[in-house]
Amino acid sequence: HQESLASYRDSFHGQVTDLGFVTAATCSDCHTPHANLPASNPAASIHPDHLAATCGQCHEGASPAFLSFDPHAEPQNRAKNPGLWAIWLFMTTLLVAVFGFFGIHTLLWLQRSVVALSRGELRHERTTEGPWVRRFRQGQLRTHAVVIVTFLLLAATGLPLKFHYTDWAQTLLAWPGGVSLARFLHRTAALVTFGYFLFHLGTVLKRALIGREPGMFYGWMSLVPRPKDLADLWANLRYFLYLGPRPRFDRWTYWEKFDYFAVFWGVAIIGASGLLLWFPQSATRVVPGWALNAAYVIHSDEALLAVGFIFVFHFFHAHLRPEAFPMDPVIFLGAMPLERFRAERPLEYQRLVERGELEARLVPAPTARRLRTARIWGLSAVAVGLVLVTGILWGFLGH
Repeated sequence: HQESLASYRDSFHGQVTDLGFVTAATCSDCHTPHANLPASNPAASIHPDHLAATCGQCHEGASPAFLSFDPHAEPQNRAKNPGLWAIWLFMTTLLVAVFGFFGIHTLLWLQRSVVALSRGELRHERTTEGPWVRRFRQGQLRTHAVVIVTFLLLAATGLPLKFHYTDWAQTLLAWPGGVSLARFLHRTAALVTFGYFLFHLGTVLKRALIGREPGMFYGWMSLVPRPKDLADLWANLRYFLYLGPRPRFDRWTYWEKFDYFAVFWGVAIIGASGLLLWFPQSATRVVPGWALNAAYVIHSDEALLAVGFIFVFHFFHAHLRPEAFPMDPVIFLGAMPLERFRAERPLEYQRLVERGELEARLVPAPTARRLRTARIWGLSAVAVGLVLVTGILWGFLGH
């Protein structure tokens, strides 16, 4: 039974049982302890004629589609389920491609920034003196704060399931409430995520369609990618390799746009698959049972992609690059020093000057207390993320 035991341990039932969730189905719940017969035997509890009764012990009124769900799915077994294997292959390829590209991108950036700082080509801006430039509205700052809290909560309550075999996952869910509390917090954070996603989408549409603000969907002010982003990427890679000057960036950089649309992709993909797993019986009134197997693979791998990207590459882009280390407080303060703004966003700075709009964007430097609060808040989030990344690496190395 080793093969079946391995696939059970990789399933939701096996993972939460390993974490101490005693109400989840175990082997004896489905196969019975004294009449463990193969599914081909008409007397077996898992024979198609008896599945409704067997699964109905926990899932009362399960539909035929729900009963077709495979509790011993093996996504890496092409012969057993080609469709599920294709989904696993796509998600694995996506993980390798994103982590591979941005891993190389980050290493090249790191070494180039270290050299640039040593040569005096870049400055590590620490001063709070002089005028600052407002970059973000209060609504954007609040939305980002909600994103931080919900994302960290989703990661802290979801990762222990994927890495259930590790000591840190067992310890993390050893608190009072265990898996039950983690599920409640995970789902609450998911609902809030849907909320801020819809709020942001509504705000963008309102500004574009009702407020008639130009450039919301294309142009220098938009987060929608355009040809200049590919040109900036190429120029930046040449800069990393000492083959050209540093590119002149505008309002948004290509990596910021990638971060932004990764949220759209992530909320849609992780959210949709999560809803299927949250309401499996309702979902299988519309979709076939194998969709639950697919949703489990997609939800798990896409969540790993999101967590890994945010906690490694986004943290580096925003905070851990040498010129900003240990953190860039702009997303917590809404503003940045004028001199740094001119150096990092030269095209946006030039446009504001030419249009006579720069003065209206200038704000006083933050107080020492406000800056300290922003750094404590930001560094705390970064620290939690890095601890969870360490847990992920430990889980892969020890598996």
